[in-house]
This record gives sequence, structure tokens and C-alpha cells, in this order.
Amino acid sequence: MKGLLITLLAALTFALLPAQNVEWERTYPNYLTLGKALSVDADNNIISVSNGFSLAGFAEYIYVQKHSPQGTLIWKDSISSNLASNYQAATWVGTDANQDIFIVGYRFTLSNQFEVPNALKVIKFSSGGALLQNQTITGFFNRDGNTNLGRRNESMLDETGNLYVASAGATSSQSGGGFVLLKFDNDANLLWERIHTFSNVHGLRGMHCQNGKIAVLGTTSTTGTDNKVAVWDENGNFIWSSAGINLNQSWATDVLVDASGNTYTLCQKFGSSYNLVELTKYSPTGGVLFAESFDLQVSATSGRMAKLPNGNIVISGTNWTSFGTGKLFVAQVSALNGAIINSSLSDLPQTNNWVYDVTTAPSGNYYVAGQSDNNGGAPSSMFLYAFSDLNGLEWSASYNTQGVKPMSVKADADENIYVQIENTNTVVKFGNSALPVALSRFEATLFKKEVFLDWTTERESNCALFAVQKSPNGTVWTTFAQTPAAGTTTATEAYQAIDHSPFDGTNYYRLKMIDVDQTFEYSSVVRVAVKRNAQFSVFPNPTTGFISVEGEATALGQKLRVFSLRGNLVYQQELFGASSLDLSFLPNGVYVLNVGSTSQRVTIRK
Repeated sequence: MKGLLITLLAALTFALLPAQNVEWERTYPNYLTLGKALSVDADNNIISVSNGFSLAGFAEYIYVQKHSPQGTLIWKDSISSNLASNYQAATWVGTDANQDIFIVGYRFTLSNQFEVPNALKVIKFSSGGALLQNQTITGFFNRDGNTNLGRRNESMLDETGNLYVASAGATSSQSGGGFVLLKFDNDANLLWERIHTFSNVHGLRGMHCQNGKIAVLGTTSTTGTDNKVAVWDENGNFIWSSAGINLNQSWATDVLVDASGNTYTLCQKFGSSYNLVELTKYSPTGGVLFAESFDLQVSATSGRMAKLPNGNIVISGTNWTSFGTGKLFVAQVSALNGAIINSSLSDLPQTNNWVYDVTTAPSGNYYVAGQSDNNGGAPSSMFLYAFSDLNGLEWSASYNTQGVKPMSVKADADENIYVQIENTNTVVKFGNSALPVALSRFEATLFKKEVFLDWTTERESNCALFAVQKSPNGTVWTTFAQTPAAGTTTATEAYQAIDHSPFDGTNYYRLKMIDVDQTFEYSSVVRVAVKRNAQFSVFPNPTTGFISVEGEATALGQKLRVFSLRGNLVYQQELFGASSLDLSFLPNGVYVLNVGSTSQRVTIRK
């Protein structure tokens, strides 16, 4: 115990990296507690739950606390098992439309220091902290740990305030073993319990409900290679069950149900050279609609996923390796066929990496939290990546504390981000502050078979440089130019870079804006079509100033740009098919007219 105490106290002394944009952090007064989940209510208050170490004092308690958006403690409480040699752990917390609080966990005994779950716990508090319900559902439940892959149980409130709790095993009133699904009303009274029996049940991986359908995902073998899905309706009627469609699937990690009743599972898949991430879609009756694999170029482990307001799905994956550094893969994919809308593959600092949670916001932004460590050792860090549904990766942050695990990530109505850290039961608020670079303009223009990138900033704060990146598909990015930044300034600054070798077809460009502390943000993405066969003609040429422009390149919405021979943009206009233009305001000389990927010279003589 002494060694454990020293480690925990040392963890508290770690300083935050300057780049983390942490507004506040709140650590539970009893440092012998482990944070497990959090939720944000309609008033942006933060409710977090935790439990004690199973081998230490206070392990018989589930703890709950409520903070204001400013980090002020509103109230806290704890619930004891009230049973000798029985301990408790929290797994989930949520709030309903009345801002009442539901907590789900489990009770267990210890056998050779291993947990033996013997009951599910459902607890309800009022918004003000009054205990309203404390339910105990006894049984025998799986031993798979409440970690990155296995869950003791999963929980979710539906649209009407009913609570569903899923586990693996059996309640005292059930026979056999399998996936267990319980439904509670809004007063936390048990309405019904169901079980779907398999030959063996090793662990639960996920549960999700929407529009009266509830899907449960898990595995029936200790190796994790026999994944199962079971689906019920809101009345407890069993609909269908299925194994993974491919025998090479392993380590299922998450499940979703959409508004149409389709089910999606995310898992690891054995590949010929290394493991892949695979997304499978099932119809409302269990038929396989597609199974799409994603290659991280390293041995991969699937993570968590979430549904976006636009109907697309966010998937994630990481890798672990015996040496070097890791990777984080995040993609927005189509729910119709699994096609990638946008994706990113980011470097992680350590060898052992897991995604713990993904959350989405009504704006279409989404946030991915996980842990990167040296196979369980120091140094370790929590990573937090932010994305938008339009542009993909926007920014990233880290939080360095020994043994850190981000058990839950949530966004409030203002898109401040809250993360529940397991170590010492810490809640961290990442603020939604202004970007260090205020980018007012970012444009790409094709000229003489080269792409000119121009951008302007209105404010910079500790910005070191701009890395200019391009992609042929909006997914795989390479840096082809770097431009030093002004640093810290409130003056308008203008920058330019040139892509001398654009791809044939659509070219995507973005800026990676890197601070002096090596944190970074991404700009929005701009596109240029390079189609060398699209032509246009200009007449008369030479001209006194009035010209006509015709041809394939003048398609509706194309932009005509006029450059001097020095490459300066002197005029631009959107075209609506064949057009007539007045350039008589320009001095005599030779100019380059650019439309799409094609350029023509025109001479003005007055």
C-alpha cells in the first residue's frame, strides 16, 4: 500500500502541458478513488461517478459529485454496499429530461484478488442530490474487466427516459448464460429482464438503443474471436442474433443502432500481414448489408464509434506495438456503404494505445479520447482529438499524468469538453477558446499548371510556422511546403506557397498551423480541379478591353482569374457559361486568363 500511495501522490505533481487549454481540473478529495464515467446535464453541470480501489479502503462505495460549468462543487454523495466483504464499482452515469441522475454499476466479491460480480446496481438521485432509488439485481455476471475492451455492463437512457442496462451472465431469476438486458422505468423500477443464451459468454463489448431497438455486442470466447450481436425491441421481444460475418473478425469493441433499425458493429479483423479495423452493417432483421475494412498500415485494434447528426458514422482505431510509436485512426464514413468521407491517421507518442470514448455535438463536431502509454508503464498520456464533419481533424490536446485513462468524454451545449480521468478520479475541462491563429482567408488558384496557395491571418498567438499540406483524396495528406509564421501579432499577415506538381484531378489543400510548443490546428480544406483537357477560347485577341470567353472550361460556377505576367491577381469573376467581360480598366499589356485548369494569354491594346 505504501508503494501505491507514493505513486498516486507523484501523479498529482505532474504539470499540465501548456498546450492543453485546460480551464480547470477537479480531483476527488479521497485520492483512493477511480473515476469511471461522467455526464453533462441541460444546464451544463457535470456529474461524475467513481469507486474505490478494490484492494483498498472505501471500495464498498460508489461516489457521485456534481460540478457547475465553472468547476464549483454543487454536491457530492456516496452509496455503500451495506454488505460485508462486498464491494461496488460504477460504470455509467446519465441524466434525464428532468435532470435527475441515473447511476449504474455492479457489486462484487474478491477471489484471489479478482472481482466476482454478483449484482447489478441502479441508483437514482434528484438533480439536487436526494437519493430516490437504490436497486440491486442479483445474479452471476461476467468477469471481463471494465477496461478499454471489456465492460461489466453498458447503460443508456432512451428518448422517453427509460433506462436499459446490458451485461453478460445471468440474473438470479434466469437460467443459462448469455447477454442480459434489463429495462427500468424513469423511477428506476425494473420493468422486465431478458436473456439470450449462448454456449459460453466471456464479455460484453457494447450496447446501444434508438427508436425502440436495443443491440448488445460481446464475445463468447476468451480469445475474443467469436463475436455475437443480439437485438430486442423496447417491449423485450427478441428480434435477431448473429455472429460476426467473417471468421477473421476479433475483438468487437462497439455497436450502434440507427433510426431505421440497422445495426453497426466495429471490430478488429485479422489481415494477411497485420490486423485491420472493420465496420459491419446489419439490416433490421439481421442480414449483412456490408462489411468494410480499414487499413491503418500497422497492426490495428478497433476503438469506439458514434453517430453524427448528418447520419454518417465516426469510427476509430489504434495500434499497439513492442517498439516505436503508435497511430490513431479516425474516419467519418457513410452509413450507406462504409465509404470514407474524411479520415486522419495521427502519430501517438507511445507503443500501447486505446480509444476509450467518442462523443459528438449537434454542430457536427466530434471528439475522440484515449490513452497512449509504454505497455502500461511511464510515460503515459491521455490524448484528445477534435474533428468537424466538414473538414476532419481540427486540433488535438494531451493530458499527462501517470496511469491516466479517459473513461468518458462529453461536450456541453457550448462545446466545452469534459473528460473523466480514472487516475485519482479527476474531471478535466478543456475550454472552447479562440484558435491561436485567426485565419481570415485561404485560397487556392491554378496558374500555369501550378497551384498558388494564399492565406491571410488577422491574429496570431505563439504561432511558429505553417505546414502546407495536399491530398489527392482528402484522406492521405503530405506536407510539401513550410512557411514561418509571424509569431504573436494582431496585425494582418499575408502568406503564399506554390504547389509546383499538383495531382491530375481534384487537389485538396489545408494548412497545419503549428505553435511554438508544437501543438497545432488545421485550417478548412480548399480544392482545385486540375483537368488538363478542359479548354476555353478568348476573342477578340488582341482586344481594346472587351472580350468574350467560351468553351468547356466556362461551366456554370467556374471562376475566371486574370493575372499579370508577374503572377499578381488583378481581376476575378464567376462565370455562368459563355460570358462577355470588360477589362478596359486594365493598362495595356499581356495578361493571363485562368479558368479551372486552363490558361490563355490575352493582349490589351487601347
